[in-house]
Amino acid sequence: MAATDPRWIDLVDPDERELREHLPQDLYASAVRTLTARHDPENEPRPRIVSHGAYILGIFLVPVAVPDEDRVYYQEVDFVATREKLVSISKTPPDETAFRSPRKRRAVPTIASACSSRT
Repeated sequence: MAATDPRWIDLVDPDERELREHLPQDLYASAVRTLTARHDPENEPRPRIVSHGAYILGIFLVPVAVPDEDRVYYQEVDFVATREKLVSISKTPPDETAFRSPRKRRAVPTIASACSSRT
């Protein structure tokens, strides 16, 4: 990885081509299927973190409150972490807006320093 390459890449609703551009070449087929699957509110994924040898795959569900409508929906945020970089993948549920958390942006220095301290 070149010194100018980003250590964290944040993707929103990427297609398979964009995912493969940023993810490890040895990604398991099951991980590719998980990451390319569209968010389905009727069949929410189970949150988990799984080691796949050279990388870690994580799947989270972030509750999003819509107080004006008195409802909550879940935003799926996945990640793939290697020693070199972190790729986060946010999936927008149907009829909702894309997830953009200011807290996620503040997490970058923490993630970068944690990754560099392990090498």
